[in-house]
Amino acid sequence: QITELKLRAEELGISKIEAGPGGGVLVFSEQPQLDPAAIVRLIQEQPKIYRLDGQQKLRFKRELGEAQARVAAVEQLLDTLAPPRAA
Repeated sequence: QITELKLRAEELGISKIEAGPGGGVLVFSEQPQLDPAAIVRLIQEQPKIYRLDGQQKLRFKRELGEAQARVAAVEQLLDTLAPPRAA
């Protein structure tokens, strides 16, 4: 599951993921393949949870107790940030 998450993150241009009990951070590569509007929406709609730290990092604050909850939260975040797929 962790390997799948890393591969998916790599496809989206995320070079590093850190997730702990209180939240985490995604570090973007030089050319991330993310939906910029999704990032803006997250920050505008949930400013107490999500914030940009410079141009390369998206930080999030959430209670994520067990490892499985962390994996699920990161998977959901990657789904949200992925660009819309062409039909």
